[in-house]
Order: sequence, then structure tokens, then C-alpha cells
Amino acid sequence: ESLGSRNAIHSFVGSLTRNERRLLLEELDRVKGQDKDSCNPKSNDLDSDANAVTPNTRICLQLAVVNAVPFVGFGFLDNAIMIVAGESIELSLGSVFMLSTMAGQSVLCLLKLPILTSTRITQMG
Repeated sequence: ESLGSRNAIHSFVGSLTRNERRLLLEELDRVKGQDKDSCNPKSNDLDSDANAVTPNTRICLQLAVVNAVPFVGFGFLDNAIMIVAGESIELSLGSVFMLSTMAGQSVLCLLKLPILTSTRITQMG
């Protein structure tokens, strides 16, 4: 007979003698202790979601790509803007202050960081 329901388990435990119940309880405690010692994610009492799926390599790779694309896109865009702006600073202020494109980018970074920081502070507040 299958023990797949509460009623079946209740009936089974009710049919046991006192000694058999004690032995069953000891065995359940022993198995429960082994589960806690193992790295089996299903043994974690906090993860009670029966529908949880353990991610495989393909899912982890998809998640990495989805999360990496915005960072790569922003990096290219930021560098492109910095190079163009650095060249314009070089053309306008470079002759006066003798700045190269890289020095112009550095000046732009010095101007950009306080503006971005103050923008984030006003958005958060």
C-alpha cells in the first residue's frame, strides 16, 4: 500500500505498536540529520517551494548574458562619448592649456562625476 497521502500515513502509524513507532521515529530523526549534513538543496527547510528548479549551466549562461549586455552596451557608449567629448575639449581648450585627447577625457571625468553624483542624490531624495 502506498503512503502518498496524510490519511494513509495516519492509518499506517495508527497500526504500529509503541515500540515500532519509537523505532520509526528514531530512523526518521537519523535520516533527517543526514539530510541536514548533506549539500542537497531539497533538504533545506527554508526552501519549501516544491516547484523550485535547480538552474543548469544553460540557464546560468543565459542569465549571465542577459545581465552582462547592459554593462557592455553602457561601457561602449560611455567610452564613445568620452572620446568624442575629449577630442572636442582638445580642439577647443587644448591649444590654450596644451591638452591631449586623453587629458581632455580626464577633464571631462572631473566634470562628469559631480554632475552624475548630484543627479543620483536628487533622484533618491
